[in-house]
Amino acid sequence: MNRRSWIALIALSLGWGTRGVATRSAFTHGVETLTLVGIRLVIAAILMVGIQVLVTKSITINRKVMTIGSVLAVTNVVAPFWLFTAAFHHASAGFVGLMAALVPLGTALFAHFMLPDEPLSRAKTAGLALGIVGVGILVASGDSGLAVGGNPAMAVAWASPAVASFSFSTVYGKRNESSMRGLGVVTVQIGLGAVIAIIPMLIVEGVPNLGVEAWTLLGYLAVFSTIVPLVLFYWVLVRSSAGQVALSGYLVPLVSVIAGVVILGETVGPGILIGGMAILGGVVLADRSAGKHSLVIR
Repeated sequence: MNRRSWIALIALSLGWGTRGVATRSAFTHGVETLTLVGIRLVIAAILMVGIQVLVTKSITINRKVMTIGSVLAVTNVVAPFWLFTAAFHHASAGFVGLMAALVPLGTALFAHFMLPDEPLSRAKTAGLALGIVGVGILVASGDSGLAVGGNPAMAVAWASPAVASFSFSTVYGKRNESSMRGLGVVTVQIGLGAVIAIIPMLIVEGVPNLGVEAWTLLGYLAVFSTIVPLVLFYWVLVRSSAGQVALSGYLVPLVSVIAGVVILGETVGPGILIGGMAILGGVVLADRSAGKHSLVIR
């Protein structure tokens, strides 16, 4: 990847890496799971439509962009947002961030079946196995990263399908990269995602009554943990391999752990430390096996 792609990758990782801190903070201000995802996406959708109108002076969505955006609305937005948000109820921002580090490994697995030029080698398989061992350590240690309470097994149960969904969406987007340029796909997936998410929110949790702090956190999540990372993600995706884009999995957990400790006073016990090292070790092993030197900045 070139230097500009790396800058974009770091920026999007900061946005995704701090979502855990913002999400757990929103919980303390009375924001429930479905409300957090629904309002976050509604704000993001309104802003995204406005951005597209300002940039392109119109909104023209063809059938292919609508189809791709619809798939990504579910697999890249609604499903991961719901599942990761639920996981934050049971573990720290750092813990869930380490689960997000599995995305490069999940991406490698999906790429093997969906992208002919990115086969799953023995080293990648070994990296995937090491990542799974790391998850096992996280669960077995009982270390949730929270000072009080927490349930690592439940956090993993919620986060694992989120990782799988996001990994699939990465490869799906790469396979359809010719339609990923511009803002159309991002606008469609966020807009449809908002529609999908707001309906169960209203049915289950009703119209929210939130304070200024809660709205501020939701606004942060909508802009800096949704719009900015997604736009940058697809900008990098059309210029790099699916595996290279998934390298945000290196950076997101580091940001999550540091932000959780510094801002929320979360803890990093032996289980999180050892399990996290195993997960990141698996990612490094899988990446080095690709022989593309994706970590070199040119």
